[in-house]
Amino acid sequence: MSTAFNIAGVTPDKCLTTCAAQGFHYSGLEFGTQCFCGAAIQNGAAPVAPESCNLACAGDAAQVCGGSNAVSLYEVTPAWQSLGCYSDKGTARTLSSSAGVPGNTVAKCQAACAAAGFTYAGMEFGSQCFCGNAIQNNAAPLLVGCDKSCPGDAAQTCGGANALSLYVLK
Repeated sequence: MSTAFNIAGVTPDKCLTTCAAQGFHYSGLEFGTQCFCGAAIQNGAAPVAPESCNLACAGDAAQVCGGSNAVSLYEVTPAWQSLGCYSDKGTARTLSSSAGVPGNTVAKCQAACAAAGFTYAGMEFGSQCFCGNAIQNNAAPLLVGCDKSCPGDAAQTCGGANALSLYVLK
């Protein structure tokens, strides 16, 4: 693994999400608290006995996050699923957090949300990116309204006025 990330309350899912958001192919956990990401398995690494990965995760003691000099290794396979167009109100947002992402595209918004630990991403009014872990405030699917092009890729749709192009990380 080539890059380390300090993630409070690390779990395999949080490490995987972080690595996926950064475009890495592998994620690994070691010593119960460390998250590593990489494009390839390096330095002749080879499998060890399963019992070598025996340390509880800092974020969930019921899960294993590697061991002493032993990495719990995962292949990153992020998949964002479109949920379609959803209602959104400036006074009662569908997703809890706003993310400033210059030159916005759907992928940049999704990556920013995943890197911040969120499982939902949404684009509104062409350039606004929102993130959250749940659909809030009685947001409902819309049949029309998501009709604004993304500034970073005019071929993509990035929501509309009070309309959110919504995605969930599976």
